[in-house]
Amino acid sequence: MEELLRECGWDDRAEWLERRRKIVETKPPMRPEFREALTDIESVLVGMGSFSDVPMYPKPGARLTRQEAMNQQWDLTQTIGATIHQMIPRKE
Repeated sequence: MEELLRECGWDDRAEWLERRRKIVETKPPMRPEFREALTDIESVLVGMGSFSDVPMYPKPGARLTRQEAMNQQWDLTQTIGATIHQMIPRKE
């Protein structure tokens, strides 16, 4: 997500995600910070103004076409959402 956002000029959003990714990578899963970071990421995946809603126009010289960026955006939204859903225990 970070790389795609940067290639499309959304550096501020990529930095926000990077901070949360680093928490997930460094904190044990039972720590509240770990769960909070995953919940933050999950909350920005879909909906108005979310990652899935951001217009993806790769900067000149980017390795992706607009269509490839949009396809990657959709794939990342689904994959990351499903992964987070598996990582965070849900109350039934």
